[in-house]
Amino acid sequence: MALEKDFVLFAEHKGKTIGFVLCAPDYNFVLKNLNGNLNVLNLFTFLHFKKRIRKARLIAIGVSSDYRGQNIAPLLIANAYDAMIKKGYTTVEYSWVLAENIPFQKAVRKFYGKIYKHYIVYQKKIN
Repeated sequence: MALEKDFVLFAEHKGKTIGFVLCAPDYNFVLKNLNGNLNVLNLFTFLHFKKRIRKARLIAIGVSSDYRGQNIAPLLIANAYDAMIKKGYTTVEYSWVLAENIPFQKAVRKFYGKIYKHYIVYQKKIN
């Protein structure tokens, strides 16, 4: 299974979904040990290294605009962290946090996260 069911969480209020978090194990560790060659012949090797993954990726998080600023995002992150810790994970990487997303960056700092990589996207209109 590519996703751990405990790493995909939803927040609800009165039966309405108001937020979510999507995390996944970082399979780069496994693929590196397989030299990028994923096939049926190395299935047992894949399963062996899959058990040793200790890093996850927070791929996406979202909170409905009506509920932003009410600590829903940190609560979702904390619950995802709890699930990761129970399964032996030690590190989580946040993917693609936009520089303009100040509220999410504040949530990351609440958990002592640090920025270690920047990507810049440029745009130019082509006629």
